[in-house]
Amino acid sequence: MHKIDKMQKIAPKKTLDRDLIYRILLVIIVFIVMSPAMNNNFINWDDEPYITKNEVVKKAPFSNLEEIFTHKINNFSVPLTLLSFQIEYYFFGLNPFPYHFNNLLLHLLNVVLMYFFIRKLVVSPTETSQTTAFFVALLFGIHPMNVESVAWATERKDLLYTFFALLTLLQYVYIIENQSAKILSQLKSKHYWLSILFFVLSLLSKPQAIFLPALLLLIDYWKQPEGKNVIWSVLSPSKLFSKFPYFIISFLAGLYLLLNVGTKVYEKSIDYTFFEKFLFSCYQIGLYLVKFFFPFQLSNFYEYPTKSGSFYPMIFYITPFVLIGLLSWLFWKFRTNKAVIFGLLFYFANIFIFLQVFSVNTGIAYERFNYLAYNGLFFIVVIFLQRITLTDLGKLGLFAYLLLFGVLSFQRCKIWQNDIVFFADMARKNPNNVDANKIAIKNMADELMEKNQIPAAIEKFTQAMGKDINYEQAYLGRAYAYFISKRYAEAILDYNKALTLGIRPDERNQVIFNRGTCFMNLQNYPQAITDFNALISIAPNYVSAYLNRAFCFGKSGDYERAIADYQTVLQIEPTNAIAVQQLGLIRGNMK
Repeated sequence: MHKIDKMQKIAPKKTLDRDLIYRILLVIIVFIVMSPAMNNNFINWDDEPYITKNEVVKKAPFSNLEEIFTHKINNFSVPLTLLSFQIEYYFFGLNPFPYHFNNLLLHLLNVVLMYFFIRKLVVSPTETSQTTAFFVALLFGIHPMNVESVAWATERKDLLYTFFALLTLLQYVYIIENQSAKILSQLKSKHYWLSILFFVLSLLSKPQAIFLPALLLLIDYWKQPEGKNVIWSVLSPSKLFSKFPYFIISFLAGLYLLLNVGTKVYEKSIDYTFFEKFLFSCYQIGLYLVKFFFPFQLSNFYEYPTKSGSFYPMIFYITPFVLIGLLSWLFWKFRTNKAVIFGLLFYFANIFIFLQVFSVNTGIAYERFNYLAYNGLFFIVVIFLQRITLTDLGKLGLFAYLLLFGVLSFQRCKIWQNDIVFFADMARKNPNNVDANKIAIKNMADELMEKNQIPAAIEKFTQAMGKDINYEQAYLGRAYAYFISKRYAEAILDYNKALTLGIRPDERNQVIFNRGTCFMNLQNYPQAITDFNALISIAPNYVSAYLNRAFCFGKSGDYERAIADYQTVLQIEPTNAIAVQQLGLIRGNMK
């Protein structure tokens, strides 16, 4: 009896040590694998509207909460994500390191939370639950398909919503394990209300969290004892009633998405029939499943297929039959296997709203959509491997497989290091997509401009025009490159072309000003004055236009008009040094 009591005292310590070792290992391994992300810069692929050119996040933290909560990017708002960027900007400006470091930190927290979540799901036997939790969390932390959510600053959305989603699930698991089955007892629990709070915070980080109530039902299903009435037990009135607040919140969030993002989705959706969208959805799932096991040739953009005659590539017609056959086999083989059912439903509940049938986007697939969803598949794989006996060679193969994942992710993190690398990768992997290639090449040119490699930038802008002869951004970029190279006549030709294309009003004003300045530098003062006149009629307080027009008047000998323009500048900006200096010079010459 004495020996048994002694063993019972020692066992908990051993369990705690194993848990701690697993968590430390997870943090170290995932940190090493994803560490290159900390060296990345911002890129011109949504980082501009979310961070670098977003004036909303450049104000003092919490000073404009109403604006934070109502500001929309791509037709929906992510206030908690923007607030996190606002705090970072306040302390660090546009230094990219803190943004990427915090992304990595959030990913590490998510990995640890995933460990706790799986640990809670698989409670017996103890060592098996720890091992299962470790390998699911490890796959989550180092899988190459998850790199996009970590290495890309803007995808703070994925990290934050997953962080709060996992906290929601953990609180809910605690409730059903430690509270009475009675509804009133659950409603009185602080953990119940904490789970709802975390659910709301997850939605405020990214609307993708609307699927969370479905995951709560899945947890109920997993925790139910085996039996014929397991489904009815999960859907019993008592269990559904306690989830009523979650479903109401989810419904309101879904309605918001429908009213805001729905219009944009519909505009793109009308380009394709329902049958085509069904084909795309099947291909999308098939692509994700293939990349799950073989994460090679990953891309930040997967282009839509082009038809050859009246048909898409054959793979789009074969994939639905393969998926239907696979799902039929899984149902027949594992219809009573709770791990397989739980894992598959966990995956599809997370990915459902992003299938092409519902959410037609600029690309046919995006890796970041699987960030949380893949954990359902990780769960199935790890459970399956634990139930079979592996030879030493098999264990070595699995180790090599995980090592390969780590190496691929380590290298993949570097794709986001700057615009040149990022968009070169994008263009190389989407050779047939005109939009993808022209944007990729143009952004490479922008990066070269920032590095003051002007001739190389001009060449890239010209290549972008080769993809689309009416690509106005390429003309604007090349014109400016010509301008700073003092090739004013060539710049004027590009500005003329850009003005015939669909540029924004603010861009039009800048183009007219730049073209006028080119004429001025070519000493074509009448044409320059014409441009500045046109600009001033549109923007009466455009100080630079007055200054340049005054200079042209002065060079043309029209001193009275030059003086009038400089005086107008001083009315707008009383301390403008250029106007004060030039007025003195002109009046001195007139004497």
